[in-house]
Amino acid sequence: MHTTRIGVTLIVTGCVASLWGCSESSDACVRRSDCPAGQTCSDGRCLPELKGDSSPAPDGPRVDTLPDAVVWPDTGPVDGGCTANHNGMIERQELVLVVPTTLMYIMGTQLPLNLKGATSGGKTVWDFTAAASDDHDEPMKLEPVPAWAAASFPSATYVSLADKDADTYGVYLVNQTRMQLLGAISGVKDHGKVSYSTPVDLLRFPVQPTDSYSTKTFGTGFWGIAVISNWESWDAEVVGAGVVQLPKLSLDSVMVRIRSQQYLYGNPFLLTTTTLFLFISECYGTVARVVVDGDPANLSQVTARERWRLTTP
Repeated sequence: MHTTRIGVTLIVTGCVASLWGCSESSDACVRRSDCPAGQTCSDGRCLPELKGDSSPAPDGPRVDTLPDAVVWPDTGPVDGGCTANHNGMIERQELVLVVPTTLMYIMGTQLPLNLKGATSGGKTVWDFTAAASDDHDEPMKLEPVPAWAAASFPSATYVSLADKDADTYGVYLVNQTRMQLLGAISGVKDHGKVSYSTPVDLLRFPVQPTDSYSTKTFGTGFWGIAVISNWESWDAEVVGAGVVQLPKLSLDSVMVRIRSQQYLYGNPFLLTTTTLFLFISECYGTVARVVVDGDPANLSQVTARERWRLTTP
């Protein structure tokens, strides 16, 4: 039975796209300060600066008006960009999006994790330093909605890969109050498109501990030759705030738990449940994320189907 699984690898990104990993060319860079005035560092190269605005881009819309500078949150803003205030929440101005852009993650599978975290210095600490045996680099792109699907999602901010195996891309809207999932499209032109009757609230700003919200929606469309008609239930909860430890970097973060339940063709006996854990840092965006089949009750012993870590210096 077909399912698009469009929520399982949700990407929530900031403006730190590909700050690390340089080429050998003369325009190679590690961060914005390595580039000439009017350029920024993207995919290890100095490129013309992208301005966050509401003007249309080829094949789809651009992001809403936002600060445009790439920054290191712990060293202050560069040319007036985002600055982290370390207040235990993610405010709207601390989630800076640039479309199009690419972020690099390290992704591994079947890794046991303690998502409950440990306590150190009065803070919860989530340890993402362990390596999975199959860790590998995985790019994640934020792109405009392609022309063939744009008419179905006129308000969308960007599309991004949601399920690599199924070649499924989530369609997202980000405004001043929330991030929403509008539906999904296939990576192949005209192969698949699903729209939600009610947009799914994934984040509400500011993102802060104890917040929770639910969305019930109906997905309709097509995928290949299959007609899609699914009832879905989404529950988002901001579990807490703490520190995420990456191999070479520690960042203040909030942890968001998102559970999606999909009833294929509205049949209660055809239920799939997936839980997504996001670790979001001010100005960096999602620095780690974990995808789990089902809805784990014991967070201290979780086997991740996918574990993603933002590439760090």
